[in-house]
Amino acid sequence: MRVPLITALCGGEASVDTLDGRKLTFQLPQMTSGAAQKVIAGEGMPISKEPGKKGNLVVAVEAVFPKSLTQQQKDTLKAVLPSTL
Repeated sequence: MRVPLITALCGGEASVDTLDGRKLTFQLPQMTSGAAQKVIAGEGMPISKEPGKKGNLVVAVEAVFPKSLTQQQKDTLKAVLPSTL
């Protein structure tokens, strides 16, 4: 699933549509990396040998970066984000 960069950095609510048509809403922790995965227990595919039970749903999370920034936005980011790793 794709999430806005602000959600990936600060955390927040995200939703994913399931194969059976439901919408699952869950919290993403702050500082979710671009290659993160969120595991939702018991919301995956049905387990064939255990009727009524489901496996885990694994959601790949991708942070979406803005296509452009104004100079004011760049200056604000430089002022609040660390410049070193």
